[in-house]
Amino acid sequence: MLGFDIRFKKLFPDSGEKPIIVPVDQGQYFGPIKGVENLPELVKKLYLADALIITPGALPFSKEIFCSRSAPLQILRLNFVSGYCFTWNYKGSITTEIFDVEFGLKLGADWVLASLAVGTGDEKQDLDNINVFTKIVKKKTEWGVPLMGEFYPVNAGQL
Repeated sequence: MLGFDIRFKKLFPDSGEKPIIVPVDQGQYFGPIKGVENLPELVKKLYLADALIITPGALPFSKEIFCSRSAPLQILRLNFVSGYCFTWNYKGSITTEIFDVEFGLKLGADWVLASLAVGTGDEKQDLDNINVFTKIVKKKTEWGVPLMGEFYPVNAGQL
């Protein structure tokens, strides 16, 4: 698919160059982190990165970095997994879609990112999480958008 190939090769060119991808989406799960309290200032320092992983809620505060020809690519997180909220001690790893692929494209996404949390100990919850992830996979395929996937085995120590 043409759109997918163009977007994919911007980050992973045929030359084999390895990209520098910087996540700045931790605030969604942890709130402000020491050294990352001022997202716009942090993002300005990351202009040489090849891509930034960011949440839709952070875009209004950091959009300027994406508005130039030499801008890093935008990898937009589309779902939320409660299991990543370690400070809140959630155990279920409930997943929900925050935004769909189409809305991500309207926000300027070059790639999308989604997490898949399984091994929750609850078959129905695992199935619900898989359904959220596969819905995103279907839509990203339809729109020709590369997907960066995260797999999170919730009870990894018990596997």
